[in-house]
Amino acid sequence: AIVEACFEMPDCGQVVLLPSGERRDKTIGLDRIHRLGLLEKLVQTVSIPERVFIDPFELDQPELTETYKAVRYVEKEYGANCRFVFGADSVATMATWHEGERMLQTLPMAVVPREGFAVPNAPNIIELPLQGVETVSSTEVRQKIAQGDDVGGLVCGAIAEYIATRDLYTV
Repeated sequence: AIVEACFEMPDCGQVVLLPSGERRDKTIGLDRIHRLGLLEKLVQTVSIPERVFIDPFELDQPELTETYKAVRYVEKEYGANCRFVFGADSVATMATWHEGERMLQTLPMAVVPREGFAVPNAPNIIELPLQGVETVSSTEVRQKIAQGDDVGGLVCGAIAEYIATRDLYTV
């Protein structure tokens, strides 16, 4: 749903999926092959898959990643006319990140609403509307799977099947 909403943004020529690597504040707990495999399944489900690209930049970093480094990379690799998509829950903590205040003030963002978190009102931020879709973070999905909860209604069928057949995120 997020990728489809991105297609609706003005001047959206392509969507680049940049899976986050391991960070100080979050452990993904899944290897590169499965991270990319999940994204490949996602791309197969979108209406215009030829406009979606997967870039493993953060996954290929030898050290823990930080968002500001990914931002610099994307701007260099894809040009300065990019809009970065974050969940409102992530934006709520961004000020504590390295270069977070600068990103909050200047980085062009499309923010996905999340329950309990406001989308900031700033000139560089737009809300990415997702009508009729429950918005949950990937962290929440991983936690639900680890607890044995069904996530079929939270992720598309191809991704749910990929996760289940490989027994991912279980403890």
